[in-house]
Amino acid sequence: MLAHRLGERYYVDPQVTVSVSGSVSQRVTVEGQVTEPGIYAMRGTTTLLDAIAQAKGETENASVRQVAVVRVQDGKRTGAVFDLNRIRRGEDKDPQLIPRDVVIVGNSTGKRMWHDLLRAAPLLNVFAQF
Repeated sequence: MLAHRLGERYYVDPQVTVSVSGSVSQRVTVEGQVTEPGIYAMRGTTTLLDAIAQAKGETENASVRQVAVVRVQDGKRTGAVFDLNRIRRGEDKDPQLIPRDVVIVGNSTGKRMWHDLLRAAPLLNVFAQF
């Protein structure tokens, strides 16, 4: 169609080539306790740590010992849980992700309570003076 339209006014026997520069299916979703949850394009080999880095790292309340990767293969949904500390220390392999994987970084209740306490500490200091 494009070659025909170009041939009507501009060129004699135009040849048109179309290249796909990217694919929507080559993506990974990162959600949960990360700085910027979202859908990220995969460029070549992408590992779990790569995906976390694309999402600007985990938040202060993230449970880095409970990071799930959910994947659909042959119509079945499967998942695995990874410990980012062990991966970063080289004790566990950094798993390679495949297109359409979903990475979920869990929430640490203990960390959240600790950070809430630290934020309230200046306020508690005021009351301690009375």
